[in-house]
Amino acid sequence: EKNMRLTWNLLWQQQKIFLLGWLLWGGVLYQRYDVSYQMGRGFALGGFLILIGVIDWRYGYIFDRMLLAMAVGGAGYSVVVFHKLAWQEILLSASLGSIILLALRYFSRGGMGAGDIKFMAALGLWFTWEESLLTLLLAFWAGSLAAVYFLCSRKKTLKDSIPFGPFLAGSAMAVLWGGDVIIQWYRSLL
Repeated sequence: EKNMRLTWNLLWQQQKIFLLGWLLWGGVLYQRYDVSYQMGRGFALGGFLILIGVIDWRYGYIFDRMLLAMAVGGAGYSVVVFHKLAWQEILLSASLGSIILLALRYFSRGGMGAGDIKFMAALGLWFTWEESLLTLLLAFWAGSLAAVYFLCSRKKTLKDSIPFGPFLAGSAMAVLWGGDVIIQWYRSLL
């Protein structure tokens, strides 16, 4: 919807699910990381992910201002934590997933939303390039399974759209929680 606006009222309407989700997410992170910079990273990014995922699921829209705030936080995180990484690696991480989604948008003639592409770029500022690719892979799997479910249950048809942002958000949360284990396992196979 082109007329959607990010307002305090819209954000306030998401308060119950957001606060519950964020508190549960904080508990999950605490169990995994105790109090550490990784928990802080996960808690801060998780707030953005939950809010963006819920709003995209409900309204089919991702707001640029939310993505800008998320990107600024991610850039700050990358500078502080990844200060030893070259700027080329940060740029690679921020652009890799969004370029894949941009190509998908082009070849599907608009089947992928522009908000999803920008979401992946902002997310890439919080992640390494490997974490970005893993997020995208998990999001594609989750989105595919959901599409099959919706089609088989006749809740959606092939002409209906399904927002991809919630799958990106959920997959990013999975990567925040256990992506390091998956990446180490994959590297052991090489």
